[in-house]
Amino acid sequence: MKVKRIIANFVVLLAAAAAVFYVGWIQFSVEPGYCGVMESKTGGVYPKPVLAGQFAWRWERLLPTNVRISKFPLAPCKSEQEYTGSLPSAETYARMVDGGADFSYAVRMTLSLSLPPEELVKLAASHEIKDEADLSAWYEARAKVISKKIVDSLLEGADASAASAQQKALSKSEIDALSAAAGADLAPATITDISIDSVKIPDYTLYESAKKLYEDYQEDLRDALKAKAEQHAAAAAESDRALEQLEKYAQLLEKYPQLKDIPNLSGLAGALNGLQ
Repeated sequence: MKVKRIIANFVVLLAAAAAVFYVGWIQFSVEPGYCGVMESKTGGVYPKPVLAGQFAWRWERLLPTNVRISKFPLAPCKSEQEYTGSLPSAETYARMVDGGADFSYAVRMTLSLSLPPEELVKLAASHEIKDEADLSAWYEARAKVISKKIVDSLLEGADASAASAQQKALSKSEIDALSAAAGADLAPATITDISIDSVKIPDYTLYESAKKLYEDYQEDLRDALKAKAEQHAAAAAESDRALEQLEKYAQLLEKYPQLKDIPNLSGLAGALNGLQ
């Protein structure tokens, strides 16, 4: 009986130990392709990612309702970005070109961004993300920054036949250059792929020519208005002198009424001649 009891107790202890071990074995809570972030009431966010296939056992899991594991996808997040608009004062400058011109642009691209598991844990610990929706919004914000830089580079001095203004997938060197230029706006994410799906940019050379024509036209207009203003000022000055003479003539007649009887002073012309 003693042997049977010892064996039974050993089996019970073994089963209890196995149950405890299984409860604390947290890697089973995360499926492949995802990163688990464990947060407990007793210890906060566990600093290491929980990944399928990598052994992870935590005692915090033994306490009921103590642990919550958030799961985030490890696959790169794809974001479609589209920009449309016109160059500054496009409609005004287009009127300077015979037959008009189109200075609008439209660019559509797809970007893929990713984060290593360790960075996902840091973002969760700093409360920047708490679920998969937050992570998607985090990626989307950075995708907008990168796509805007790409559009700006296409519009800066490019003409309609530029090689950069074609549908294509960016090379690794181009992606690395964009990542370096983005700096803190991208970190700690990395760009895994960028493809320009469709692009339409205006002829920048024609735009600059139309801009120069408009500026020349405005300068000629200012010169013409200045000359006209000077003519008006001269006429106004002459009119002021004439009025001043008439006032003196009126004062003279008021003081000496008999001057009206002088033939040479009859009439306005004569009065002015006489005053001169």
